[in-house]
Amino acid sequence: MMESVLCFLSLYFWFSLIVFYILNGFYRMLMCYIICQSYSLILALILSVMHRSFPEIKVLA
Repeated sequence: MMESVLCFLSLYFWFSLIVFYILNGFYRMLMCYIICQSYSLILALILSVMHRSFPEIKVLA
């Protein structure tokens, strides 16, 4: 009886550890994606403002 409880606990521990790592990696990827998207959006806004202010600058799209 005790061995099965220990086996179940160790399986539960490893399973929760794996799920935690997967969720952590997914959360990190999501945050990186959001940050990259906001950076590209800010960069596009800056480029469009510069293009409006200085029309002689050719913006490479």
